[in-house]
Amino acid sequence: MRRAFTLVELVVVVAIIGILVGLLLPAVQMVRESARSTSCTNNLRQIGMAFHNIHSSFRHFPSNGWGYQWHGDPDFGIGWRQPGGWIYQVLPFVEQEPLARMGRGIADPALKKTTLGEVSATPLDLFMCPSRRSGSAFPYSDSVFPLINCEVGLTAAKTDYAVCAGDSVIAGAPGPDSIESFDEHDWIPYEQATGVCFVLNETSMRDIRDGTSCTLLVGEKCLSVNNRMNGETIGDDQSMFIGDDADNRRWAYKPPVSDWQDEDIEAFGGPHPNRCLFVLCDGSVKAISNDVEEETFRSLGNRMDGKVISPASCVLGQFGYIR
Repeated sequence: MRRAFTLVELVVVVAIIGILVGLLLPAVQMVRESARSTSCTNNLRQIGMAFHNIHSSFRHFPSNGWGYQWHGDPDFGIGWRQPGGWIYQVLPFVEQEPLARMGRGIADPALKKTTLGEVSATPLDLFMCPSRRSGSAFPYSDSVFPLINCEVGLTAAKTDYAVCAGDSVIAGAPGPDSIESFDEHDWIPYEQATGVCFVLNETSMRDIRDGTSCTLLVGEKCLSVNNRMNGETIGDDQSMFIGDDADNRRWAYKPPVSDWQDEDIEAFGGPHPNRCLFVLCDGSVKAISNDVEEETFRSLGNRMDGKVISPASCVLGQFGYIR
């Protein structure tokens, strides 16, 4: 007799294989997400170390530049006189000294703008969450507010991380009209900011009165899945090397928002399931639940409100540690 599979047996085998694959895929996805989350954690840890190294060198953290019409300038150092934001200022402390020096000492304004335009389009994997996107350049779509000191092209380097400027939203500003008008302080919008890094400030450790282990420094910014690649949201339309803007600054005025929810250009949020990664002012990296109580989260974003979050709150599930 000739032996062979019957059609029923073949269908049963295919069904079993399909069930096994269906059971295996979620596990594979969980492993991949775990690896991407670990990479994101390492990015934030390096960023936190860069902030601390700047503090060790200058006795203060970096500022967040002048405003969204200014790009970083290599001739203005680190601190409140630097028009570029915190990402531009940490470059020498994340092994990007050559990029930070591009354009230094160029006397020709047009040539310097062109050179800074090259910087603006240089992506860095360190500032990208691998669960969201890669470190390539993405479309630059800010045509309403052209940069004053930089000639940008069609693409720009983007960031998935934003500094915490405080627990209440304050409208941003473009900055001064020119370098010559820098000392006219009527353009400064953030006198009441309660965070660690914002326009023209030089926050030091002694200014963080609630404790460095209880104050947010940098976290993942909210970005809709529909706008990850197109640059069409004003929270991700410019280069990460500009001054203070929603592209590189957020507020802890409400709990983190998932990428799958409505986009909020002022809020933190990430692509990880029900949590958002942050580096705190002490350099530790933590995952904060999207379900954290609003009052608790706002206290974490305020460096001086007197509401210290104890480690017991972490154990009880307000937010979990990443080791």
